[in-house]
Amino acid sequence: VTCISIYSGPDFDYGDGPGTALWIDNLDESAGLIQEFKEWFENPNHIKVWHNYGFDRHVMWNEGIDCQGFGGDTMHMARLQDTS
Repeated sequence: VTCISIYSGPDFDYGDGPGTALWIDNLDESAGLIQEFKEWFENPNHIKVWHNYGFDRHVMWNEGIDCQGFGGDTMHMARLQDTS
């Protein structure tokens, strides 16, 4: 896993103003930083929406993180929106 982005809605502020995303770099000198978020990813009470959840869950598992709190998969939602 090279990086992760987290968006929490238009009113949430990660420090750069409301509506911004949190970017977590996990590459090179930042390798292993993702482990600081392991508890959040494994907490089923924190609902998370993914893009391509099957792949994402697999690569997170390889990092030793058992993702919980599935709320949806935007890739599959997009297929339902436009089936052509």
